[in-house]
Amino acid sequence: MTILELELAHFGKFHHKKIKFSRGLNVIYGKNEAGKSTIHAFIRCMLLGMNPEIDGTRNRYYEKYYPWDTSEAGYGGMMRMAVSGHIYRVERSFLKTASFMKLVDETADEDWEGQEAENSLRDLLEGLNETAFDNTVSIAQLKSTTEPGLLTELEKFVSNTSQTKNVRVDMSRARERLEQQADDLRREFAEGAEADLAETEANLKRVSEEKNRLQDREYRMRREQDSLEEQVAFTTRSSEEALLAYDRERDAMRRQYEAARNNWENLPDPESRKKGHFTLFFLLLALMCFAGAWYLYYRTGLQEQLYLYTAAGLATGGIFCLAGMGFAIAAARRTKKRYQAEDALREKLRFQLKESADRFEQFKSQTPVSPEDATREMKSRLTELEEELTQCGKDLEKSRKAYEELSRSVNEIRGQVLKNEGIARELDSVELAMQTLSTVAMRVQETFGSRLCKEAAQILEKLTEGRYDRIQIRKQEISIGTEERMHELKAMSCGTVEQVYFSIRVAAAALLWQKSPLPFLFDDVFSRYDDERLAAAMDLLKDCGHQVIVFSSNTREDEMVDA
Repeated sequence: MTILELELAHFGKFHHKKIKFSRGLNVIYGKNEAGKSTIHAFIRCMLLGMNPEIDGTRNRYYEKYYPWDTSEAGYGGMMRMAVSGHIYRVERSFLKTASFMKLVDETADEDWEGQEAENSLRDLLEGLNETAFDNTVSIAQLKSTTEPGLLTELEKFVSNTSQTKNVRVDMSRARERLEQQADDLRREFAEGAEADLAETEANLKRVSEEKNRLQDREYRMRREQDSLEEQVAFTTRSSEEALLAYDRERDAMRRQYEAARNNWENLPDPESRKKGHFTLFFLLLALMCFAGAWYLYYRTGLQEQLYLYTAAGLATGGIFCLAGMGFAIAAARRTKKRYQAEDALREKLRFQLKESADRFEQFKSQTPVSPEDATREMKSRLTELEEELTQCGKDLEKSRKAYEELSRSVNEIRGQVLKNEGIARELDSVELAMQTLSTVAMRVQETFGSRLCKEAAQILEKLTEGRYDRIQIRKQEISIGTEERMHELKAMSCGTVEQVYFSIRVAAAALLWQKSPLPFLFDDVFSRYDDERLAAAMDLLKDCGHQVIVFSSNTREDEMVDA
């Protein structure tokens, strides 16, 4: 990547300031407060953007480089750069009320705006972020770490930097986070969840069996209740029909009895029978004949024919007597037959009356059972069933509630068990991650770290004209020296310390940004270099393969570049 042109439209003290750069080594010279740091900050903000606030705090860049005259004309600018054979133009406005970003591919005649432009620029810069920018290709004014801080920074840098180009990864913090995550997972892990689940499932099974038993009992009682209600209805109908039939038959028997009684009562009394009335009649006729004969005799004076008339009267009377006797005998025979028939009828009617009375009395004693009596026991059982069903319903409701609560508990505990399994897997993963982290840290130390130290040592050797050709970084201790002897960095001068830091930065940038090397931005970082080491540094930067922009407040860098 090569920065071709800047236009600081409105940024800090600059307004419509245009600056062009060339490939290779560029030196921007200016006295103090000439605006060198402002140009450095502008390049940083054009590449990485600038939010007015970061985590709720005002961004120091936003306030520091706010246009001096007025913001009505804007706050931002333009930068042109060459990346992978294409010319790109970045346009930005940093105003809070009118933030804007546009990326134009002038070669392919394409453009993007907003977040799409941010993403495309990030891809062009191979994921460059503020931390990587500040720790590799850019050294701001007075930002060369001094010796005490350098030891820690270099240890973290070597431990954290890998081919992902993400120098934000802090191995120690990563381990702390993993350990904290493991502690959090252990706190979330519920001990004894499996035992609680087994016990709760056993209780759930017991309650389920009890619920099923109560449901079966309720079902059987419901069926019995329905059957009894049908029986009560059937028995009631049958009893009512039997009573109706009984009443009809009883009325028929009563009518038969009353008819037999009437027939019996209407028979003539045997004691009132008249006997011999025909005989008496004829005797009376005979007497009348005798009386007539005597009357004629005495009235007519036929005394001489007294015997004759007497005989005639007797004869007539005798005839009448005989006739009366005959009639009496005949009548007696007819009367006897009639009386015999009456007696037979009387006996028959008496027998029928007695039989009818006996049957009626016997029928009255066979009165059918009333519906109330016939269904009393069944209704009593129905009442008992109602009470049992009510109690069974209460027990079943309790059982169902207990079943639901246990089901929820089982689901919760089962969820906790599953969560425990997930936690166990996560714990295994965390422990594996910590093991992997340790392995990676060692591998980084052994591979990237050793490679970084080797590349940085070669740069340091050129800077120090062969005085130091080795760099070692081990457990917060940095040593430099030669094969014969190593020296702790804390024993070196501040200039040497800054040269070690410079060597590591240049080596790290060369290792990390190989596809499209990013420009180096150095703001007054060579003030402590002697002329020989400054010349070596300029010579090294000229051939490093990166565009280099050096901001300086003295002419030494400019003179050496001219030389």
